[in-house]
Amino acid sequence: MLPADPVRRWLLGLGLAGLLLGVYFTVWGTTVRSAYIAHVARPVLTTALPAPDAWTLRTTGHGRVVALRSASGDRTVSHTAPAGVRFLLPALFLAVVAPRRPYWLVLWAGHCGLALLSLAALALGLWGVAAGFAVHAVASRYLVDAFSLGVAVIGTVRVFGLGEGVSPPRASS
Repeated sequence: MLPADPVRRWLLGLGLAGLLLGVYFTVWGTTVRSAYIAHVARPVLTTALPAPDAWTLRTTGHGRVVALRSASGDRTVSHTAPAGVRFLLPALFLAVVAPRRPYWLVLWAGHCGLALLSLAALALGLWGVAAGFAVHAVASRYLVDAFSLGVAVIGTVRVFGLGEGVSPPRASS
């Protein structure tokens, strides 16, 4: 059973945030994210290329980003490994504020899922489905941030009971 005392709860939250930071900087942020690019993203994108010389694949960002450039040079697209800084900051907040509830795990799983969606959409774009590039752009630019903010807000509202006693407005007739 986790402690109910507020001081112990905050200490537990800070300890969990410290553990999360330690795991992120020693295992997840370096090894796992680079392995995702090397063993998942690059093979998928290499297989999806319409012709070997149509796009140039390059790994950047200490192995955590794969960049694609068209042969004509008019288009550049990149795919980043999941659960980077845009995951870490809200996850740390949720670990401190709600150490008893695994909202940060939901956040992590969502980031991984959005990365796979983005990768699949990028592969479809390379296969010639024009909407694939659009879905990749929206998922990687907007959905990740919206998901992070949404989980952080929902977690905060639930932990502090901010929605209790509030009823939706009634429609007037």
